[in-house]
Amino acid sequence: MVYTHIMPLNKNDLRLVRQVVNEVIEKIYKNLPTKNEFFNSMDQLITELKTNRQEQTLIVHRLTNHENRIQKVEKHLSLSTS
Repeated sequence: MVYTHIMPLNKNDLRLVRQVVNEVIEKIYKNLPTKNEFFNSMDQLITELKTNRQEQTLIVHRLTNHENRIQKVEKHLSLSTS
């Protein structure tokens, strides 16, 4: 079927289009967090990231300390280092 004449939309058609668009937008935004929820979760994430970085720094220092102590023991015992 081929349409040769397109009828313009009337007020009722526009109202239906608006309703459908609003429903789609509502479905999309329904699952998004609120601004407050978003910032709260970002705060938690940042706090966790900072904690992990601090722990990593401590672990690196401990590892360095252990490596130095092992080298001293190996040197004292005349063991070969590999």
